[in-house]
Amino acid sequence: MSGPTERVDGHLAGVERQPPSERTIRRVMASGAAGLFMETYDFGIYGLVAAYLTVEFFTAADPTTSLLITWAVFAIPFLIRPLGGLVLGAVGDRLGRKKVMLFSIVAIAAATALIGAVPSAATIGIAAPLAVLFCRLLQGFVYGGETANAITFVGEWTPRRTRASRLAWVQAGGTGGNLFGSILAFLLSFSLGPVLMQAWGWRVLFLFALPLAGLGFYVRMKIDETPAFRNLQASGDLARTPIRDTVRDRATRLAIVKCILLGALQAAGYYVIYIQLPAYLVREVGFSGSDGLLVTLIGLGAMLVLTPIWGRVADHTGRRRLGIASAVVLAVVLVPCFTLMSNGLGAAVVGILVLTVVYSVHNALTLGAIFEVLTTRTRSTAFSIAWGVCVAVFGGAAPFICTGLIALTGYAQSPALFVALACVLSGVGYAWYRDPSDVETGPAVEVTGR
Repeated sequence: MSGPTERVDGHLAGVERQPPSERTIRRVMASGAAGLFMETYDFGIYGLVAAYLTVEFFTAADPTTSLLITWAVFAIPFLIRPLGGLVLGAVGDRLGRKKVMLFSIVAIAAATALIGAVPSAATIGIAAPLAVLFCRLLQGFVYGGETANAITFVGEWTPRRTRASRLAWVQAGGTGGNLFGSILAFLLSFSLGPVLMQAWGWRVLFLFALPLAGLGFYVRMKIDETPAFRNLQASGDLARTPIRDTVRDRATRLAIVKCILLGALQAAGYYVIYIQLPAYLVREVGFSGSDGLLVTLIGLGAMLVLTPIWGRVADHTGRRRLGIASAVVLAVVLVPCFTLMSNGLGAAVVGILVLTVVYSVHNALTLGAIFEVLTTRTRSTAFSIAWGVCVAVFGGAAPFICTGLIALTGYAQSPALFVALACVLSGVGYAWYRDPSDVETGPAVEVTGR
């Protein structure tokens, strides 16, 4: 018996396929989640052990300058992500999403492990921070295409009626990577103490990327290319010049702008609340390193639980209303929650849990919304460009900007204001966005991207 007629970008593709089995969908979700797990683990541990990296590689005349240099090296790789997105996104649209996903998980793990092997500046001088910067640039280039291809891969396999919850589970994999890194960093910090953690403990976090990547590579090898991409191959409609096709098409350019707005809050909120926060609590509030990590760990644990729940809600209500409402609420509670965090460990836990309940909405919705805004033929390229720009501006630069704002203004809650600005932008993005069920007619999309 044949399955429902497949649609590509809202048009009948002229072929019929059986809908993918539940087992296949779960394996596809695992393959996508593996990449996001690696991305948030690899990038996240840099922020979690920023204080140790400052001493090891970036010592300067005063502590503020040292920390700013550390966050600058964190931010610079995000500037190259759009370039990596152009290259790897085009490869994904030309040769397939799976090929990019296999390459990226290996390349990123190698770059991450190399950071853990770089000798200190006291041993090899200026070569040490330069080597760390090179590894970070390689991470940034490869990650420019990883997220877009992973979400595209899962989205093109998943029926529209359950896509929000399925992609929310994939996004939860990203949360799991950061949570795993936070747990490992906390356990190492707690068991080794500050002296041994500074001496070698932080390196374990980076070297652990290698076995994680081996597992992710194995999972991804077991999944075929997406039905939507194979259908484009069969019809001969693959984009021959994906970058040019993306840039020249006015509708796609407008869609990229919409995607950047949609993603502003997810990027800014994640990198300020869950990456910069441990260093913020240590430096601005006076927490110990282990207490700062514990607060982040609790927030990430809550987000891991809440993200799939909000995805399930979005399957029934749509993304638009949830996205607007959560952006407004988060903008209101940000400053009070950051103020609350200055009143001790218990208050900090309450503050991050309140933020996480609201922020988890965007963690569940945003990448799926970006996926649905774009069309199959150049989706990987356009997604990579939009997400690369978004994360570079609102994510990677966020800790540097927030640290600089605190130093310039003396206002400890400056990071909250930065995220509030992103709330406004994403609120506009979701007001512009339309759920597919509101704009499409005819049978529901079953296997293809849109």
